[in-house]
Amino acid sequence: MEPDRDRAGGRIGRSQGQAVAGLLYHNLAWARHDAGRAAEALGLFEKALVAREAEGDAARIHVARWSVARALRTLGRLEEALAIQGRLLRDDAPDGYVHEEIAECLLARREEREAALHFAAAYSALRSDPWLTRDEPERLERMRRMGGVPAAEETGSESRA
Repeated sequence: MEPDRDRAGGRIGRSQGQAVAGLLYHNLAWARHDAGRAAEALGLFEKALVAREAEGDAARIHVARWSVARALRTLGRLEEALAIQGRLLRDDAPDGYVHEEIAECLLARREEREAALHFAAAYSALRSDPWLTRDEPERLERMRRMGGVPAAEETGSESRA
């Protein structure tokens, strides 16, 4: 069998090929998920996870596992989603996105008090995230509100009559 080749005709290493495969599956999965085709997305996220595991990059494996769990939540498979997110929370570095997903799963199970703790943790971890503050401020505000975190005090700029 002929080895994979990049555009310039050079050989692509196995790890590099897995990285490309993982990225493609991941992006295709999000396109399906966003189009309301969560079952298809789950299959693609699972393929992305296999590629990421073969690649061996811990951060990418984390994102791939998170994405599988996210699709499971969309499909209403809350116990499976919570189990994966719980392992990510326990085994990996603290991650606000994991807290957010755990909160969403708990909220879907009508466990509002427990969900609020995770929303607050998510907000605390993500409130300074440049992408989230720029592209999804409503999402961040929802985390704050659902976590019971008080709004920041407005100071200094108001004129007093």
